[in-house]
Amino acid sequence: MSSFYQKITVLVAIALFALGNINTIQAEDLKAPRFEYADGKIFKEVDDTITAILNLGWVDENPDLEGFGLYIFYGESKDYHEFTLYKKIDLDDENLSHQKHYFQYLIRELVTKSKVVSFYVTAYAGGHESEGSHIKIVNLKKDNQNHNKFMIVGKPAHKATIGDEYTFEFEIEANVDYTDLEIKLEHSPEGAVLDVENMIVKWTPTEGGNYTFTLLAKATTEDGEVNAKFTWAVEVMHCKVPAVVSGEVIDEDGTLVEFGTAMLFWTDGSNDGGISKHRVYDARIVEGKYEFKGVDAGEYYLQISAYTKHQKPYHPVWYENATNYMDATPIKIECEKTYTFDFVVEPVKEPEFFKVSGKVLDAETLEPIKWSYVKFIGLDSRNHNYNLEVVTDHFGEYSIKLPEAEYIVFAHALKPNSGAMTNQYLPQYYKLANNIQDATILVVNENISEIDFALDRVPTYENSIKGKVVSVDDINLVNVVVSAYCTDPGNKNGKFRFYSKSAVTDENGNFEIENLMPGTYILYANTRDKVYMPGFYVEGKEVSAKWKDATEFEVEEEGVFGPYTLTLPIFEKVHGNGRINGFVRERTGSIKSGDDEFQGAKGLNGANVYIFDMQNNPVKSISTDEYGNFELNQIPNGKYTIVLDKVGFHPFSYEVDLTTDNNDLSKEIEMSPISTSSVSTIFKIETTVFPNPVSEMLNIQFESAAGVANIKLAAYTGATYLSESLQAIDGQNNISYSIKNIPQGIYFLTINLNGSIMVTPIVISK
Repeated sequence: MSSFYQKITVLVAIALFALGNINTIQAEDLKAPRFEYADGKIFKEVDDTITAILNLGWVDENPDLEGFGLYIFYGESKDYHEFTLYKKIDLDDENLSHQKHYFQYLIRELVTKSKVVSFYVTAYAGGHESEGSHIKIVNLKKDNQNHNKFMIVGKPAHKATIGDEYTFEFEIEANVDYTDLEIKLEHSPEGAVLDVENMIVKWTPTEGGNYTFTLLAKATTEDGEVNAKFTWAVEVMHCKVPAVVSGEVIDEDGTLVEFGTAMLFWTDGSNDGGISKHRVYDARIVEGKYEFKGVDAGEYYLQISAYTKHQKPYHPVWYENATNYMDATPIKIECEKTYTFDFVVEPVKEPEFFKVSGKVLDAETLEPIKWSYVKFIGLDSRNHNYNLEVVTDHFGEYSIKLPEAEYIVFAHALKPNSGAMTNQYLPQYYKLANNIQDATILVVNENISEIDFALDRVPTYENSIKGKVVSVDDINLVNVVVSAYCTDPGNKNGKFRFYSKSAVTDENGNFEIENLMPGTYILYANTRDKVYMPGFYVEGKEVSAKWKDATEFEVEEEGVFGPYTLTLPIFEKVHGNGRINGFVRERTGSIKSGDDEFQGAKGLNGANVYIFDMQNNPVKSISTDEYGNFELNQIPNGKYTIVLDKVGFHPFSYEVDLTTDNNDLSKEIEMSPISTSSVSTIFKIETTVFPNPVSEMLNIQFESAAGVANIKLAAYTGATYLSESLQAIDGQNNISYSIKNIPQGIYFLTINLNGSIMVTPIVISK
């Protein structure tokens, strides 16, 4: 597989194009607030005049906000022209409270003759006013349980500093006499103290972060018990004098970008499977400039999302020149300092499309398989998350226009006129691979033809494996490829050992793999991002990097087996300057019992390479490309364990120590196939055979020690078409055979020499 994991990038789905201002703001750049909540209660009614208390809530994400305009109509209306300004609300208004982007406004006494009132709200910034939010209609009702006004009021500060005492003074506001007043703090930070007599909350914070306080009050009146609740949030900062972060954003031509948003994220932000992080600051980009004022000390990730005045986007970019969050470099901010971070952004280009064509055939008869399904899974998720498919015609041929990208491709036969997968054929990956680990990447940057598939017929079984893929924090993971590997198909079906079938999880993380050869199976989950570690199902535990650790289970000819839950751990978020690369080759050639010498090693495609820290936490993973190469970058200094694994091979591991003076390490590795249940050791290798596919003369090259080589060419059905013994020399051997009289189809070339067996698939096409 050609750099399957290496080519995958995390799809960063943050496109928060909040408009704004540093020097100048246009009115059309302001977004209208999102009106979320409105509720009102009547606490006094005299003749036809009522007095009510109202709570209004809205969301506003405009940076550099100055205030709001609250508009009212005394009655029910959807016509903005009928409204008048009730009040212009400054951000320091005593009746306005907020937590991040959510604002709550209290109207203590609204006098009206109508029991229905309508509101909308606008935002102010830079001397301009946004359009109005949608309209909220409030039906004022009496509170049947309490006709009295009894509430906690106060204007809390929403910022505090570590080590400095924070205080909040409040009072009880009521329009009725009360006794037996009780006040208490609930769900508040540790160390917070309530002085009931003086109605003050005191607290000295020791750690930074966001904290929530809740005050509860109750008292007795002539009409019964009254209650009040007051909740507010406080951001605790490390800095008395915060830092300033600013910078310039230009495109590839050096032109200042016109609009966009700069965002700072805490490095310890949560992760929900979709790259969800804790954004704590944002600033508008106008005419190529952005600036954060009041940034607290700590580690952050900085992202730029920019676009032109015509709303054409640039690729989001993370500091330092990273295309995704997992590869971003954290920035360390200290109090009282000023920082500058400049960015160059690339425009999101419209993809160029190319024609890809081919055919799907029966592997034995080479007859076309009509209504075959060919799927292209794109790996260029920075531009697009392509997932495209096409169906063959009556002649087994297909043609599709694909955007320029790299793809994993597989073919599967369909049931006629139904669109459902048929169980008559095994699926196949490009090129002639039976599982995703051995697939070759298809690079589409020009028109390509003859992307062909030859599918093998299999018996039909009414069975399936069901299950689910979740993260370690119990989030359902979608679009995960789950493969079932047959580790023991029984003596009659030995050729199916390590064959696999796959399925992709749905929007709920569920999967089902159907029509499986009866036998013993293991499961493997492979994500398309860098957030979760791929691995093998282990009952009751997180997935393992090693297939030999996997929990095996039996699949019979009929029945549904499972459900099995594969739990994927999250990679540690690290960044450094270290690099680990290597070349993995398959141990091949003539191997005698007790003799460790080997010959003819080839690069091993699709071997998984994992990095674990000394606490056994997964750090990164990748897969070797079709030539056996791998490379892992941006690794911090330290000691690590490198684990290599591939189904059907013995795992391999070694330790490395990255230091400042030695942070670029390379290693050549041999991995040995495991022994089958037969006496001989079988190695499926890329024997040098040409041409392949072949139509007339088959040429074979292999290296070995001297001995008698038994050579056989057999069809998939087991029928033998060529069988002879010859004396092999010590070194390179060259053999040629005419295959003019052999029917077209897929065959297996077997060379048995000195107790070792080498097997190579051959396609005969005429």
